[in-house]
Amino acid sequence: MNDHAFAHFVSGQVLGARALNDLVSYLEGQDRLSRRALSGIGVVCGFDVDAEGPLVHISKGVAVTSEGYLIADEAESYDRFRPYELPVSDAEEVSEDQIAEERYPFFFVDDEQIPLFELVDTDFAPAPGEDEPEPLTAAFLQNKTVMLFLETRLESLKSCDVNDCSDKGAEWRFTVRRLLLTRDQADAILVREEEIAGRPVDRATHPMNELVHLRLEKLKIAATGTDNFAGLILRIVGIALKLSQHLPSALRDAYAAYGYLLEDMYDENADVFPNTYFSNVWGQLAQNVFMAQYMYDYMRDVVMAYNEFVQAAARFEQECLPNSGRFPRHVFLGDATDKPDAFTTDFPTPQDVITWNPFKASTGSGLRPRVAERRTHFIASPAHTHGPRLEEVRSLFQRMHLLALTYRTTSRVQAPIRLTPSKTWDAPLSDRAIPFYYAFQPGSDLHANWSFTKTRTRLLNTVYSYQFSAPTDAHPLHFRLDGQDFIRIEGVVGKPLGSAMAQLAGWKQQLGLSFSIEPVFMPLTLGPDDGTGNKLDDVARSQMLQAARQLFLCRLSDIDLIFLVVIRAIFAFIVLLLQRLWRQPVRPGSVMRRGDDFSGPDLADGVVAGGLLEVTTASRFALDLDPKETEVLRQRSDVLRSDIISRPYSVDEVLGRVAGKQEDGTAGDLFARVGDPGGGGSLFDRTQRAIVAEGGDEVDVKAAYAPVSLMSQGIGLMNMLSVDSLAEFQVNEFGRLYRGFSQAYLNYTQTFRTAPIEDPEARRNQARVVASAGLVAAQSSAFAAANINSEITAALQRMLSDLTLGGYARRHPGLEHHCGVNVGGTFVLAYCSIDALVEQARPIDGVTTGPIRKLDDDRDNGNDAAIDGALSAVGAAHAFATRDPLDRFVVLADFCLPYHCCDTDCSDLYLRRRFSANPFDPNGNPGPMGVPPYDDDEPGGGGPDDIVSLIDQPIVNDLKSAGGILWNPGDFVVPDSDRDDDDDIRDDPPPDRARAILRGVVMLDSDRNRDPVPETEVILSETGAPTRRVPTKGGKFEIPVRAGMLAVGAASPDLQGIMTTLHLDPGEEHELTLLVSQRRR
Repeated sequence: MNDHAFAHFVSGQVLGARALNDLVSYLEGQDRLSRRALSGIGVVCGFDVDAEGPLVHISKGVAVTSEGYLIADEAESYDRFRPYELPVSDAEEVSEDQIAEERYPFFFVDDEQIPLFELVDTDFAPAPGEDEPEPLTAAFLQNKTVMLFLETRLESLKSCDVNDCSDKGAEWRFTVRRLLLTRDQADAILVREEEIAGRPVDRATHPMNELVHLRLEKLKIAATGTDNFAGLILRIVGIALKLSQHLPSALRDAYAAYGYLLEDMYDENADVFPNTYFSNVWGQLAQNVFMAQYMYDYMRDVVMAYNEFVQAAARFEQECLPNSGRFPRHVFLGDATDKPDAFTTDFPTPQDVITWNPFKASTGSGLRPRVAERRTHFIASPAHTHGPRLEEVRSLFQRMHLLALTYRTTSRVQAPIRLTPSKTWDAPLSDRAIPFYYAFQPGSDLHANWSFTKTRTRLLNTVYSYQFSAPTDAHPLHFRLDGQDFIRIEGVVGKPLGSAMAQLAGWKQQLGLSFSIEPVFMPLTLGPDDGTGNKLDDVARSQMLQAARQLFLCRLSDIDLIFLVVIRAIFAFIVLLLQRLWRQPVRPGSVMRRGDDFSGPDLADGVVAGGLLEVTTASRFALDLDPKETEVLRQRSDVLRSDIISRPYSVDEVLGRVAGKQEDGTAGDLFARVGDPGGGGSLFDRTQRAIVAEGGDEVDVKAAYAPVSLMSQGIGLMNMLSVDSLAEFQVNEFGRLYRGFSQAYLNYTQTFRTAPIEDPEARRNQARVVASAGLVAAQSSAFAAANINSEITAALQRMLSDLTLGGYARRHPGLEHHCGVNVGGTFVLAYCSIDALVEQARPIDGVTTGPIRKLDDDRDNGNDAAIDGALSAVGAAHAFATRDPLDRFVVLADFCLPYHCCDTDCSDLYLRRRFSANPFDPNGNPGPMGVPPYDDDEPGGGGPDDIVSLIDQPIVNDLKSAGGILWNPGDFVVPDSDRDDDDDIRDDPPPDRARAILRGVVMLDSDRNRDPVPETEVILSETGAPTRRVPTKGGKFEIPVRAGMLAVGAASPDLQGIMTTLHLDPGEEHELTLLVSQRRR
C-alpha cells in the first residue's frame, strides 16, 4: 500500500480487492494520523483503576494509542482473570508481514510471550470448552499493573457452503483487552517505549521529579549583624558560596532532564554549562567589589529564572508527530491498587467532639506531588493552545543560560541614575524589567527571550529596561502602568550622596512617584580592633553631622514645631516693638535732662531664660496687649513673616506694613534718613550728623540713637526669623544678631533712665518697651549660638545613631536589597565618606579577597590592579560631585523597606531647594500614547553606549528662602563720645571687608550640560543700593558685591530666570549657577 496514493475509479472498471483495500487503508491511516498528530496520544481522560479487595474497577475513559487507534469504553468492574495468549490471524489472505505485526513485540522476550492475564467482568460466561476464570485476590493484584490492549486480528469470514463460495473473505476484528502484568514487566515495556521515543515517557519517573527548587537566602542585615561595608561584601559572598553548592548542579540537571527539548539549540556535543560557566560573574565581582550588591541581584535573578523554567517545563506535555511505535496498541492505566476515599465523619455525641483528633482527617486521597506510576499520560499535539509551548520552554532556558554570560558591572559605576518600572513580590522574572547589569543590544537574544509572552504578542517594547529609561518625553513612567508596583533604581552606587538624593527627588517630582528616600551611614571599619577604620568612621560621622544638619533638622518635627512657635512669638514681639519705637520723638529738646527722678527695671530681676527649642520661651515673649489686640497683631505678624519668606522685601516695605507712614521728628523719620549704610560711616555716625545738624547736643544724639539702633537690630532679627523651618535657620547668624539686639535694648533702657522723653504719653510707651528689657537681656545667653547648637546637635546625634546601617536595620529588621523600591516604600541609600573609602579600600579588599578566590579560581594573586581600578571607577563617578558637603559622601549600596519611613517629605523639599536636579526638560511634554509595535529592523530605544554617555551634575543653590529683608544691620555701636575708632564692635565693616565676590555661570534650565548662555545679564538687588544689571562674559560672571543680604538672578530679552536670595559674609567668595528658561509668549 502507498500511504500517499490510492486508486481512482472510473466507469465500467472492474473493482479488485487490492484497490478497495488500498482506499480503506489510506482513509483509515489518515484518520489515525489526524488523531495522533492533531489531538495527541495517551490516556485522554478517565480509565482510573481502583482495586477493592477481589474487585478491580476501571472507570469510563478515552485513550489514543501512538498509532492513532481510539479506545473508548464505559466503566466496568472485574472479579476474575484468565491467562491471555496473543492470537494470530487465521485468514488465508493474511501475509507474513501482517502476522509479524500482530505478534506484538512488547509482549515477547527472546521469542517467548511474557505472562499476561485478562480481566474478566462479573457477567462473563466462558464458552464451551474454555477454562473457568480464576477469582481475583488481593495477593494476586499486589504487584500488578493494568493495561488496555487493542487486539487486532484478521479473521476469515468462512461463509462458503457446499454449493456456493461467493462470500469468501476476511474482516479485521478489534477487541479491547484489559490485561494484568507484573510491575517489573510494565517497567521493562516502558524502557522500550523510552528507547523508541528518545525521551522520558513515564511522568512518574521523569528526571524532572529530581530537580531541586532553588531559593536565595535573605541578607537579613539586622539578624546577621551586618553593620559595615566589608561585612556586607562577606555576607553576599557567603550566600554565593552556599548557593554554589546547589546552583551549578541544578542548572546541569535541568538541561539533562530536558535535553530532548533543548539540545538542538546548541552545537552538537556543546558543553552548555562548562566548569568555567560562572567565571564571568565572579570575575566582575573580583574587578570591582564596590558593585557587590549586584552579585546578590544576579543570584536572585538566576534562581528565579531557573525556577520559572523548571515550572514551565514540568507543565509542558506536547510533542510534534510522536513516534507511532511507542505504544501502538496499548496504554498503561496504572497499578492495581486501592484508591482511598476522601475522609468523612460525624459526631454523634458531644464526647465525640471533645475527644476528636483532627490529625485523623486524612486518608491519602489528596493530590500527590508525583503522577501515578506506570500510567500512559496524555501527550497533546502542539495544536492545543493550553499550557506552555515548546518555544516558550526553550526561550526560558536560553534566558537562564545567558544571565551569567551577559552579567556586567565593571562599566556601570559611571552610569547615570535612572528609574525603570517593574514588578515585585510574586511576579515572575519575565514580568520584571531587565536589570542594568546585563549587557544587551535591543533585539538581542537576552532582550527577545526576556518575556516570551510579550515578544510573541508584539509587546517587546513594553519589556522595560534601564537602557530604555532615559529621562526623555517617552519615559514609560510618564504614563499609567497600573500593574507595575516596583521601581527599579539603578546607577546610585558610586554616586555622591547629595547629588544622588537630589536626582532621585527630581525623578520623583517629574514622574509623579511615591516613595521615601532615606540615607544611612555605613561604616568602613573591619571590626572593633580596626583602629584606623574606626577613627575614619568617627571623623566621617562628625562630618556627616555637619553636612546633613539641615537635611536632618527638617525631620525633627516635634522640635521644629516648638521652634516655629517660639520664632513666631519673637517676631510678633519685634513687630510691636517697632510700632512703639516708630513714633517716638527724637527731635532735639524732646528728652528730659534729669535722670535721677526715673529708674528702670532690674534687668535680671525674676527673669528666667528659656532655650530657643523650649515651648515655654514663646510665653516669655508675650505681648502686653489685651487679648483682642494680641490676636490681631499676631495674625498680621504671621502674614508679614510669610510674605517675607516668599519674596525679597526692602526695609521701607517692611516698616510701612509694620508702623505705617513716618512723621517728622520721630524715630521712624530719622531711621528713614540714616538707616541706609550707603550714607557712609556707622549708624551712630549718621545719627550724630543728623541730630547735630538740627541743633542737638550729645544727650539728644544718644537719645535718638537708642530707638534707631534698636529698630535696625530688630529688623535684622526679623530677617533671621523669616524661615519655614529649623532646617533653614542660621544659628550662628541669629546668635550674633540677637547679641546686637540685646545690646541695643540695654542701651535703650539706660537712655530711658538718664534721658527719658519729655512727653508723658511717649514716655509711657518708652516704659512699656523698657519693661521687657530684663527678658531680652536674660535670653542673650540662651540664644547664644553655642547653646542653640548644643540643643540641636544632641537631637541630631540621637537621630544619626539611628541612621547607621546597624541601628537602622535593628529598627527595621525587614531591610533588604532589591535594587529599587516598591511603590509607597522607602529607598535606603547606604553611604560612607569618600575620603575614608580611599583610605580603607585596600584593607577591605584584603579581607574579602579570600572568599572571592574560592568562587573565582582564575583571579590573580595581585589585587592592587583590581582595587585600583575599582577606586578609579568610583573616583570618575564622584568627579561629578558638587560643592555641597553632602557630596563628600559616596553611595555604596541600597536597600528598601516595603513601607513609607520615617519622616514626612521634608527631605525632598530640602533637596529640591538645595539642588537644581531636574533630569527632564521642564518644557517637555510626554510622548504619544500610541506606541508602535517592536520590529526587528527598527529596534528603537537606547543601546549599551547610552548607559555611560552622561552623568548629570546637579546645581547647588544657596539654602535660603526665596524671600528675605534686604538689610544688614551691622553690629551695635556703643554710643560713647570717647569710644575708640578701632573698637571691634562696628555696625559697618571697613571698606575692604565689606565686599564679597559673586561668581558663576548662566545655564539653560532645560539643558544644563551645555555651554553657558551668552548675551545674558545678572540682575543684582543689594542692601542699601539700587538694582544693578551686569552683563556676563559669554555666560560667565565675577562681580564684587556688598556683603549681607542680596537678591540675584539672570535674564535676557528672550530668557527669564528666578531671583535667588543670598547672604554673603564680608570677604566671602560665592559660586552659583543661575538658571534661565524661555520666556512664555
